[in-house]
Amino acid sequence: MLEIFCAIYPEAKPLIETFHLKKERNTVFDQFSNEDHTIRCTLTGVGKENASAAVTMTLMHSSHPFVLSYGCSAYLDQEATGLFQACSICDIDTGIAYYPDLLIATDCKECGFFTGSQLLQDDINPRSTLPVPFDLKVYLESMHYKYPSYYLYDMESSAVYQSANRFVGPHEMMFLRYTTDQDARSIHADEVYRRSKENIPVLEQIIQKIFVFHEEEKKEMDTVVQQFKDKIHASTTQVNQIDQIVMYCMSAGIDYVSILHELLKQDIQEKEDGKRVLNAFQRRCCGE
Repeated sequence: MLEIFCAIYPEAKPLIETFHLKKERNTVFDQFSNEDHTIRCTLTGVGKENASAAVTMTLMHSSHPFVLSYGCSAYLDQEATGLFQACSICDIDTGIAYYPDLLIATDCKECGFFTGSQLLQDDINPRSTLPVPFDLKVYLESMHYKYPSYYLYDMESSAVYQSANRFVGPHEMMFLRYTTDQDARSIHADEVYRRSKENIPVLEQIIQKIFVFHEEEKKEMDTVVQQFKDKIHASTTQVNQIDQIVMYCMSAGIDYVSILHELLKQDIQEKEDGKRVLNAFQRRCCGE
């Protein structure tokens, strides 16, 4: 499942139109999915608390998700067009930085995202006056060599990363933003929608790459599981047991592949060795 998170409807509307997403019923947050349930778009609402709640509730019931955070942002240094991908996300309220992996090649400009709890306004410039636990202006200037032109500001990215990281790894998250303003009071819903729609062709290509990446990753996972079954000479009962453990790990966001790689290094000669290793797999994954 590709789980797309947008803060507001105008950001998501072009996605909903392009991928023919239909609104789901009886959901706490507004959610839209396609017929084969491979893409779901969730509207989180504005701000870190809303984003954290929406991501957590969604991923608790998602099977092997890939998280795509998409929407508009304010620009801090200079206006720029196109789609930007986060190579770092700094929460300016806490000073904590997060680093999504950039394993999927895109044509997007890479830059630093900054997430705060206040709307960006011209007379509350985060480069100098926003009350944060460090001087953001100094921080930006110290990073100038790495991000020479663009710094984007939003109100959700750090919360999306922090909440999603309980369920998926940094390589299973992507953060994309397009710019709209330097002052939240000057932007309107029509402009947010228009600029989102302009980026749909690029976004379609990226989503296709995500599915290819996800499918390759799934094949690798299936291969490792089969290797484990073969190595312990699993009986039909043990095969079912392994499948149940894997399903539990996928729903709980447990990295069972790394555990299997480690267990595959063990010497297994006898049937009892296989039982011992399988029990170790279950204990490490399920705590039993």
